[in-house]
Amino acid sequence: MAMNPNYRRIGVRADRIAPNGVFAGCQSLIRLRQSLPMTTEGQFEMLLP
Repeated sequence: MAMNPNYRRIGVRADRIAPNGVFAGCQSLIRLRQSLPMTTEGQFEMLLP
């Protein structure tokens, strides 16, 4: 499998410092989940067997 020619520009290091990268997006979702009481203290009810 050939490597993408722009791998240096789109690698992990570049993504971690990018404000709109995948890493920042995941961190934002984790913060959101931790800040909402319904996602940390809510209840789960299985609707389908």
